[in-house]
Amino acid sequence: MVKKQLILADRDELYLTNLSNYFMEKNPQLEQNIFTKKEKLIDYLENGGSADILAVDEGFADAKLQALAADMTKIVLSSSMEPVEGYEVVKKYQKSESLLNEILLKYAESTGKTDVIRGKSNTRAVVFYSPAGGSGKTTLSLAMASACGAAGFRTFYLNLEEIDSVKGTLASSAGTLSDVFLALKTKGVNVGVKLAACAVQERTGGFYYLSGVESISEYEEITGDEIRRLVETICSLSEYDVVIIDVSSSFSEKTLAVLNEADIVFAPVLSEESSIAKMIRFLDEASLHEKYNGIFNKMTLVVNKSSVSGVGKELLESGLLNHIPCSGAVAASPVFRKYSDIIRSGSLLRQTLDPMIQTIFKEQGGQSL
Repeated sequence: MVKKQLILADRDELYLTNLSNYFMEKNPQLEQNIFTKKEKLIDYLENGGSADILAVDEGFADAKLQALAADMTKIVLSSSMEPVEGYEVVKKYQKSESLLNEILLKYAESTGKTDVIRGKSNTRAVVFYSPAGGSGKTTLSLAMASACGAAGFRTFYLNLEEIDSVKGTLASSAGTLSDVFLALKTKGVNVGVKLAACAVQERTGGFYYLSGVESISEYEEITGDEIRRLVETICSLSEYDVVIIDVSSSFSEKTLAVLNEADIVFAPVLSEESSIAKMIRFLDEASLHEKYNGIFNKMTLVVNKSSVSGVGKELLESGLLNHIPCSGAVAASPVFRKYSDIIRSGSLLRQTLDPMIQTIFKEQGGQSL
């Protein structure tokens, strides 16, 4: 990450010291100058001092300071949240982590530079896909997001179903997938910044997410390449350890784009004739089209609603397990009846989904729960 210069100014010396120390610990690439007196800050700027970001108490913000900091991202640390002309406003008294993120996001939005909001993780893109509707991919993807969130992994849940089945469960995010789709199509707009600005954290599940499109017709206008860029952009931010993606059961250009971007494809299957038949038909495509081989090579089955003994007789006799490895079996449980219950049960689901979580992170130095 490229180093950035930050000026912090506030009359409250204790507040300023604690904030500066936190910023230094969490983001050592952010070099700081701190001021408790406005006249000292003015003198510093008048004598050639500069920075990328100026974050000051609302009592410091005026036209003179604005003029001296013309080339900087100017932010007011505000307790009143009253707008200040020429400045971005952020809430002064909040968690230090949230305040740091807001300051960096304001900088990214004003400059179009996303390097400051990038983390250090190697984001894993995980897609839940099945050609058979009703196999439980949304249930399991939401469960995985909740379990990973409860385990302390920074997790992003992205629902790309054309008809978003979790819209009524998750609260509205700061922006929607419609905003991001528009950014993908607008020349000069930084999609990474838009994503960072739109995403919110689910309070009980611990994962981050983005509300779906305002109209399903928007999926008719978005291309497979734009969907690929969307997934690529989320991962390139490296803000998350894992991105959990739920897609529709159709095998469209857009679905194919997501599957190609995935590191792992979890394929939920039920031990029943229809579900198995559709998965086998899907597998047959590998022998017909070499371009799909890459998808099948990173695919692993998840037996959903398994019996007490695990994999059912129908699935064992189908021969499907001889072609696609199985990473887990999830028994039917009352916790899966409602999406809201799944979100609240991340800690409980960690043990159930542990084999799948280990599959996600096994190539990253042995991270585990």
